[in-house]
Amino acid sequence: ADLMTLINYDVNTNMQGCYTWLCMCVNSTISVVILMILLWNRLRMATFWAIAVAFPMVFFSMAMSAGLGHAMFRLQECMDKRISTLREVLFGIRVVKCYAWEEAMQRRISQMRKEEVRSITRYYSFLGIFVGIFLTFPRLLILAGIWGYSAIYGHHDVATIFTCMQILSNLKNNCDLFTKSFGRVIVIRPSVLRIE
Repeated sequence: ADLMTLINYDVNTNMQGCYTWLCMCVNSTISVVILMILLWNRLRMATFWAIAVAFPMVFFSMAMSAGLGHAMFRLQECMDKRISTLREVLFGIRVVKCYAWEEAMQRRISQMRKEEVRSITRYYSFLGIFVGIFLTFPRLLILAGIWGYSAIYGHHDVATIFTCMQILSNLKNNCDLFTKSFGRVIVIRPSVLRIE
């Protein structure tokens, strides 16, 4: 029953939206390319300032997504191992009591719990970095594009600035969508491995 619940949870949460997330990942990539072309038409050389911020942040957030998926897989593995060991101890409690193995079983389960806590710490470290990137990226992208325009051309054409703000805002949204959808596609891997 527990195995079926776990498989149903994995299938319902991760596998059903796989195609949708994959399509969003491809669409956001195409949108980013189109928006970079539009940004180049408005900002010309200052576009490189926005690119200098966008690409490293996107690749770094993809690496954090991969780390987040691996940390989640490791966390689930540790939890499954500890719970199954605890269940075995509880089912065989008479044998454990008969042979006075209480302390040995307690040490074994405590060691598994320590590993689980390390996995939780690793997971939330990746999650914190990922959320930090997610919150600072939009501001850095807009700041880099506008600051680069001001540094290179020195004057502020209002029509260009407002148009670029909209393009940069859409670029930020599409980069965020790419990162989010790519992260969801990566998280599917532990579910597929578990179902196998």
